[in-house]
Amino acid sequence: MNSFCATGARCRVQGSDCPVGGTLLRAVIALPPSRLDLAVAGAKTAASGSTVGTVLAAGAALLALAATLLEWRLVSARQVIRPLTAFYFVEAPGLAWAGAWSVAKGRTLLPWAMAGALFGFCVIGGSSIGPSYLPADTLLALAVLWRDRRAWRRLGGGVGIALAAAVTQAAIMLTLSRGIGR
Repeated sequence: MNSFCATGARCRVQGSDCPVGGTLLRAVIALPPSRLDLAVAGAKTAASGSTVGTVLAAGAALLALAATLLEWRLVSARQVIRPLTAFYFVEAPGLAWAGAWSVAKGRTLLPWAMAGALFGFCVIGGSSIGPSYLPADTLLALAVLWRDRRAWRRLGGGVGIALAAAVTQAAIMLTLSRGIGR
């Protein structure tokens, strides 16, 4: 009797022709028929979902780095770069890179927090360099949403974490700018 295993290859029940071995085939065959279809479909779409999310997150990190380099060049041509400004130029791409790394590793909470913190940076820095990072934040948010698109029940918690991170980031930026000065 022939069947399909999770890799989509046609295999015998004993698993001798299965490219991944008989263990996976026996585990999939042991599932009820309705679960078997879900296992095969899930194995095929999980890999493509993580790839799209990772590519979007990597694009966000590269956009943040490009925005930092461009803004650094523009700002340093007009004024001296102060330590707080330099910190912001390191922090914004750092948030994007941490978010991209966490999306690629399949983390749950960290990507939401990084997208929210970068959004808080964009809002508070709206009159200066904040809008330059908005495309990177948008791509990072899309990557997180793409990754969690099947777990829609978690969406409220993720958005809540992102909002808390945005408010925290804004509070930290305002505190630093008032405490250190310009």
